[in-house]
Formats: sequence, structure tokens, C-alpha cells
Amino acid sequence: MVNINHIKEILDIEDIQTRNNTLRKCFSAYTELIEISGYEKETLIIFTNLTYKKQKVEDLLNEKLAKKTLKNVFHIDKCIDEVSWFHTHNLKYPDIRVSKQRILAMKPILHPYVISSANCNYTLGWSHNSAAVNLSKLFLCSFRLDSQIVCLASSIRNNIDLWKKTFALLGVTNKRLKSLSEKIELHLPKQSFPSSVDEHSTQILLPYRDSYLSISPVTNHSVLAEIQKLSLTNSGKFTTIKYVRPSSVGELPASLAGKIRIFNYPPLVGKVEHRLSHSKRWRLENEKDIFNAFALKESDFIFALNGLLSINQELTVKQRRIKKVSHLKQVRSSLIKWISPLIEWKSDLEDNTVAFELPEKLKISFVGKFLTFKANKLQGLVTELNPLFNTELSNDIKNRTFSFNGRLFIPIKSQIKWLLNQLASENKSNSTYEPLSYRHRYLYLQNIEAIDVQALSNMYCSGIPSLRAVWGMLHNYQREINQSLGAKIRFTSFSWFIHKYSAIKGIKLPEYGMQGANNKEFRRPVIRDNKYCDLSFNLIIHVSGLEHDLKELDGNKDMLKAFFPTRLAGGTLFPPGLDSPCEWCEIYKLEEMLFSKLKQLPKSGSWIILNKIPVADLNELITTIKENKNLCPTMLGYLLLDKPSQRANSISNLHCYAKPECITGINMRFLGVDKFFKKSFWMLDAQDKFMIMKSV
Repeated sequence: MVNINHIKEILDIEDIQTRNNTLRKCFSAYTELIEISGYEKETLIIFTNLTYKKQKVEDLLNEKLAKKTLKNVFHIDKCIDEVSWFHTHNLKYPDIRVSKQRILAMKPILHPYVISSANCNYTLGWSHNSAAVNLSKLFLCSFRLDSQIVCLASSIRNNIDLWKKTFALLGVTNKRLKSLSEKIELHLPKQSFPSSVDEHSTQILLPYRDSYLSISPVTNHSVLAEIQKLSLTNSGKFTTIKYVRPSSVGELPASLAGKIRIFNYPPLVGKVEHRLSHSKRWRLENEKDIFNAFALKESDFIFALNGLLSINQELTVKQRRIKKVSHLKQVRSSLIKWISPLIEWKSDLEDNTVAFELPEKLKISFVGKFLTFKANKLQGLVTELNPLFNTELSNDIKNRTFSFNGRLFIPIKSQIKWLLNQLASENKSNSTYEPLSYRHRYLYLQNIEAIDVQALSNMYCSGIPSLRAVWGMLHNYQREINQSLGAKIRFTSFSWFIHKYSAIKGIKLPEYGMQGANNKEFRRPVIRDNKYCDLSFNLIIHVSGLEHDLKELDGNKDMLKAFFPTRLAGGTLFPPGLDSPCEWCEIYKLEEMLFSKLKQLPKSGSWIILNKIPVADLNELITTIKENKNLCPTMLGYLLLDKPSQRANSISNLHCYAKPECITGINMRFLGVDKFFKKSFWMLDAQDKFMIMKSV
């Protein structure tokens, strides 16, 4: 749909059917808001006629029908009644069984690295009886009036004088309008929260002030609506969640026929590990190309090279600098992928994980030198690797124009030099990181398989499973171990490495249970679309406690294995089998020893690490992700919407409603020991107004 800024542009459309369709779209929650100043009367006519089903209104600008409707006290009162179900956060999303409850909340605090409703325009949604979805539109549809974002309900409540003339032109007296305003004031307070927790609302236990707090995550209407608007511009990566009874979920899903778009950013995990297999050894011995050529054929790499060539087209120095940094980071990332087979082979040979004798004829080649040189001599290979890289570009038709390009030669060479310098400094021990004596340990869990895990980290984003879910799983692990040992150890933080990931297609059938009114029917609940994934990962857990408790851990590997959790984010966990060749559960005291082990992990995997780039809104988030392809938004934690209080049906003494938040995680390679232990660990930051995973 073409961008429309003012309602006058739509009113000028002569074809009635086209005009009706355009009006319905422009006053839906999933499109950009339009200005109506100067055309308040026409807007009121349209909103009034929208309260009827589509097939009953031939022309939304039918003034006669609007006047008749506004005089129908019974009809308008039913529209007013629906104001009682306006919300900021939809309790019926995604479970329509939640009933007779709504939330009206103020904007939460603004967090620099978190996307929430604080970053979006304040708008209201509706969810109630599906039969009344059209009745809600009179007072619900949002628009711009003198550049202010309002709906008819909020506009009448805050400035009734503005609408007196408009309503009078359609036969509504000032007395009647005042009565409507008073009812709106009654039905639409600034804040409103349920007094009890619905049995179908999700509840999650989190530590709070030496006890536990029950949290019910809820979905913000404004954030969900903004994501729908972004999806129409194809400016990011999205997937679809389908609802079979959308009008029962709310007005926004109903306007989209139940097809809700959400972000879809799975972790950047490669499908191939470049180890020294028999086929790779054959290619090496027969002097075949052993670089990862596919890395230089990816669209992101080609886009980055084109971007470097067109840098001077940007208008300002700041824009040129930002674009240049972004494109160089992408070139660097592609360069790492291209040379990753050699990096992993060198690691295998240095750690003696494979037995392989390099043929004499290869020892004088670049590959031979790279594999056999000590780390501190790798910088000298810049002059040999640079022409090899450009020759690889010339072998591909699409990249031929970039090969030995005078304007690209120096930028590419600088990234090659950076890469070799990083490899040369990997083994240097110039660490300023001081271990906390021995009152801590690192529990290293390897090759954990997770099946049918929730890929929906929250209701806005699919891809990397929730970090909060990982922390919850580890908290349960800690409780089991402490109970077994009679100890008081703490799992204070964790680092997460994902090396395999695959999305699961299709919709799962829910289990049979007692459903319907009073739970008298044995059937499945409503089938709900969801997103699941399988993944394989490693976890490094920082363990703290008294020394005698930690010594108990050192000699109890079997106990650690026995109490390993079986569930994560709704999925099932499987540690390696008894026949696994490697020890999957290890305890380390020293950071250096652990890091030497972590360096052997395949470059095809991803570390999930906090990226501290402030984002002002969803548009800026998309732009940031476009400029840095390693970024992936995921669920970080919760912002509390109300003060924890006692509520009926809560699973703990205190309960509150909270909205889940998105944050960007980043895949980082070539971490030194300092950066790794300072930046890659996550811990829960529990405060009075938020509970968010943060970098240690």
C-alpha cells in the first residue's frame, strides 16, 4: 500500500470499493497512522460505520447511516461498553481462554539496550468477545490529530470541546456527548490490573528478595503493532504465527486474519565444521582448493564490497564513517569464514587431536606455512594471503570486478592483517583478569542436545531461545545439587555457545485434557501455532561458594551428571551417551586452562554475547542488525508493569505482570581470555522495576 499521510488523500478516491478498502487498512493497527485534522466529521462518520460488518456497509462515508447509528442509544452504549476491554497489554494473547481481564499500564522505564513499549508510540488494543470486534472500532481506531497520536476515546476524554461541533453536525447533543465522555472516563482509567491470576495465564517463578516472585508475561499491543508495520516494508527478517480464531485473540490479530508477523533471527550457526576429515586430507595432499569458497559468494559479503565502493555517495562524514565500519566488519566476518578450515586444522594439529604428517611439497606453500608456523610468525603471511584472497574473488563471475580492485585492495589487506594479528596473539597470556582465588569453579558442559525447544524467546521474536529460560534451568540445577550435597553453592552466571541449530517445521497437536465450560469436555485445547527448534550447545557455568562446598563438587562428577536437568524452554535435554569419546562434564579452577579448551570449539558456532549498542526504537534495531549481520535479537528478561502484590490463584506469595523484552546477542570470534571472561557471561539482574539478564 502506498504511504498515505492525510485522510484527504483517501477521500479523493472516487471508486467506493477501493476507498472503503483503503480506509479499513489505514485505520487498522498494523498500518502507519494518518492525520485527520480538518476532517474530524468525515473521520467520525467512518468510525461509526466501521461498527457494522463489512458486507452491511456499501460506503463508509455514508453520512445518513452514521447519523442514524449515533442516534441509536442501544448501539452506541454497546460500543461504549467495549471501552472496558481496551488494553495496553493483551492477556488473551496467545491463549484465548483467559477471560474477563484486561491490563492498562503506564509506559515502563526506558532501557538503553532493551526494546520495550517505552520505545514505541502509546496506543491501545482490544480483546474481549469476538462477536463485538466491530463495535470496539468506534472508540478504538488510532489516528493523528494535530500530530498527536490518539483514539476517539482518549481524545474525547482529554479534549471534549474539540469534538462538540463535530458530534453536533451528526445530530449528537452536547448533553449526550458529555454522558459519553463520563462513561469513557469510567471505563478507561489510566491504570488497571486484574485482582486475580487467570488459571490459563502463564506464571513463572523468579527469585525476589530472598523468596520467589510469580510473573505473568503479557504482550504489549504497541510493540506488536509496530512489528506488523515493519513487516510490511520488508525491512527485516520475519516469520508468521497463525491463529485459528483471531477475533477471539484481539482486534489486531482479527484485522490480520490471524497472521501475526514476528522477528525471526536464528543464531548464526554454520552447517559445516572444517575438521581434518579423510576427504579434507585428500584435498590437502592433492593441492586442491581447501578454503571455504562459499563464504565469498554470500549476498552479505557482495553487498559489503559494493558498499565500500559507493561510500563517497553518502552525504555526511558521519554517514560515510558508519557505513565504512559496518561494511569492513562484514568483510572481516566473511574473511574468517573463508579461512576457517585452516584455522581449525591448525588448532587440531597444535592440540594433537589428529595425527597428520604434512607432505614435504606443501611445507613451502602458504597452507603449509600457516599450519606449521608458530603463532608469532603468522603476521608475516599477509603478503601471501592477500593475493590468494583476490585470486579467489577472480574465480567467481559475480566477484570478478572486486578482485585486485584498487579501491578495495587496501581495506581488504587491512582486514587480512587484523585476522593474522588476532591469530598471532591468541596464545599470548597478557591477561589482566585476576581469578577470585579458588573460591569459585567453572563447570563446563559440552555437546548437550536439546530437542523441541521453544524458539519463541517471547511473543515478538523467534530464533535464539530465551536467555531467561537457560538461567531458570541452571537455577533448578543449582537447587538439586545443593539439596543433594547439603551445600550452598551458587551458579552466579553462565556463558552459552551454540554449535548446531535447526528449526522445526509444522504445528504440534496439544495433549488431550478437560476443556470447555467448567472443564467437562475431554478434548484438545485450541491448536496454537508455535516455533520450535533443535540445538546442540556448550555451557560454561561460573560456580561460587565456600571452599569446602566447592571441594565437594570436585570429587562428584557423577553426581553432577546425575542431577543434570532434563528440560529447557519446554524442550528435552540429552547429555552425550555413555559411549561418547569425550568427557562432557568437567570442572576447572583456572581461567587459562578452560580458555585453552574453548579455543578448540568450531568457528561455525556462535557465542551468545551482549551487544551494547543503544537502540532508540524498532526501526533503529532493524538498521543496526542490517549493518551488523552477526546481531540477533532475543529475549533478555522482564520489565515489571506493576508492584508485586498478593493475587488470588498466584503460585507464590507475590505476583506481578511483566512484559518480555528483546535485546541483541552477538556472535563473537577470536575472544581473548580477558574479553571472554569479562563479556561473555550472563547473570540475572533482579530489581524492583525489572528482571533482566545482563553481562557480568
